[in-house]
Amino acid sequence: MSREIIVPIVLPVVLPGGTGAADLLTDLILPFSGEIVDWAFVTTVVSTGAGATRTFNVEIGTTNVGGTATAIALADTDTVGKVKELGAASGDNRFRKDEKLSIEVAAGGTAFTAGEGYFIIWARHNTRGI
Repeated sequence: MSREIIVPIVLPVVLPGGTGAADLLTDLILPFSGEIVDWAFVTTVVSTGAGATRTFNVEIGTTNVGGTATAIALADTDTVGKVKELGAASGDNRFRKDEKLSIEVAAGGTAFTAGEGYFIIWARHNTRGI
């Protein structure tokens, strides 16, 4: 009998000020083989910044995970506990044990001046290897 094991990877962040590109997480070594399934952002400190919006994405190694480039706007972070679904991974989402996971914010958009939360990345654990 086959079992599906979904693992949450939880990453607390302070929403970056400014509008430059930045790495929010760099090279987290993944301890198992699997695939990125979905991801979300949960607000823990209400954000500020007139019209703020930034685009974030997940990378495995140096490859962007398809379907994860998603904007987070001021309205998405206006309540503590609010969940912003960031979308299902659609391509280049498989990883091997010991590959590295990163989260980036793209250059552009409008700056947040405050705000915090955490990303939840849902990964399917492949118990047979890839």
